[in-house]
Amino acid sequence: AVVLVSEQDLSTLAASDNPDSETFTAVRVRARGGQLWVSADSHLGPLGVVVTAKLTLTLQPGGSITTGIDELDVGDQAIPAFMRSAIDPRGDAALSLTPLLSAAQLSQFGVECIAVAPDRGLELGFHTPFLSADPGYCAANPLPEAINGG
Repeated sequence: AVVLVSEQDLSTLAASDNPDSETFTAVRVRARGGQLWVSADSHLGPLGVVVTAKLTLTLQPGGSITTGIDELDVGDQAIPAFMRSAIDPRGDAALSLTPLLSAAQLSQFGVECIAVAPDRGLELGFHTPFLSADPGYCAANPLPEAINGG
């Protein structure tokens, strides 16, 4: 089965896991070009800016999902990798899907694939326990547009 976690759902998850809700406000997640873009309003002194982290997701053996920060922008300026911890010391762990999977009791099923669905969210493919995983399931079985709200 494939479950779509919408951009709105991902935004709610990211906002609930906000490292500093006074510094980062209006947190939102968008699915773009195979990445999840996590954005928040912030400030540099008196100037308002938008901070955007462009994340790739990787499915690890055993079904855990890890995030990697490909790019971090403050306004229209990219932040070098060595300075990213000043923005968020959690680094690549800035967005975790573990609370979502645990709360929805989805972790009992094996995650066999993940796919970023542009403008929709994140597709998580699951298989029945004790059956072999099929990593190509998400790509071979996309959700119909009607289910995706399209």
